[in-house]
Amino acid sequence: MKNVNLKPFVNVTKTYKGHLIRKYATKVRKTNVLRFH
Repeated sequence: MKNVNLKPFVNVTKTYKGHLIRKYATKVRKTNVLRFH
């Protein structure tokens, strides 16, 4: 029962984190382009 309840929560956190990281990545790309190239 614990695993069944936990799995959807983990998926939601992963997608939410991925969304934040993507947002942050675009922001960083605009400001610090030279650092990554």
